[in-house]
Amino acid sequence: YSHDLIFKSKQFLNFYDNHYFPDSKKIALGKKWLDNRIYKRLKMGIEESFSKHQMVGKIPEYIRNKDVIKILIIVSTEWEVGGVIENKRYFFNNQYDSIKKIVSYFKNNSKFLFIIKVHPQHKNFDKKLEQDYKKFNLFKNTKVISSDNLYDTYAVINNSDIIMTFISLTGPESAYLGKRVICIGPSSYELFELSNNPKTPNELFDLL
Repeated sequence: YSHDLIFKSKQFLNFYDNHYFPDSKKIALGKKWLDNRIYKRLKMGIEESFSKHQMVGKIPEYIRNKDVIKILIIVSTEWEVGGVIENKRYFFNNQYDSIKKIVSYFKNNSKFLFIIKVHPQHKNFDKKLEQDYKKFNLFKNTKVISSDNLYDTYAVINNSDIIMTFISLTGPESAYLGKRVICIGPSSYELFELSNNPKTPNELFDLL
C-alpha cells in the first residue's frame, strides 16, 4: 500500500523502467517537474510547496563559513507514515533519535557544522518536538533553523556540502542540484541510486 515507502519506491522504479517513453523523454519530464518545483516554487500534484513563502536567496550568515563541512539535516513530517511498521528505520528509532545520536557523536568535531532544518509544519502541529530540536543549539558545531524561518530552502541546500534526509522530497531535489545526499531510510526514492543509504550507525559515521 502507498504508505509503505519501500513498496512505493519499487512501484515508482517499476513504472519508470517499464514505461514505453524513451529515457530521454522520461528524464525531460522529470527535469521539468523539478524545475517547476525548485525554481518556480509551484505545488506539483499533491506535493505542497513550502518554499513559496520563503525569501528567495536568504540564508543564515553562518552557512557562508567555508572553513567547515556543512551538513544540512532536513527534518520531515512523518505523521502519515511514521506508524507504518514497514517504515521502521534501519537503525535508530526515529528522526529525533537519529539526529541526537549523530550530532552527539560528532559534537567535538570542529570540521563539521550541522544545520538542522525543522519542517515548516512543526509550527502548527508539533511545537514541543521543535523545542527539543532547538536544544541542539547548545552544541558548538550545530545550528537549528526553526519552522517559522523565512530562509530559502534551496539556497541553504546550495550552500551546504552534504544533505541528510529521512523521507523528504528535498532528497531527490538536492541530488538534482548536484549535492551529495545521505538518506536514513526507508524512503520512497531509496531505490533510485540518488543517495547514499547506510544500514547501520557505523556505516553512517564512516560515510561522514
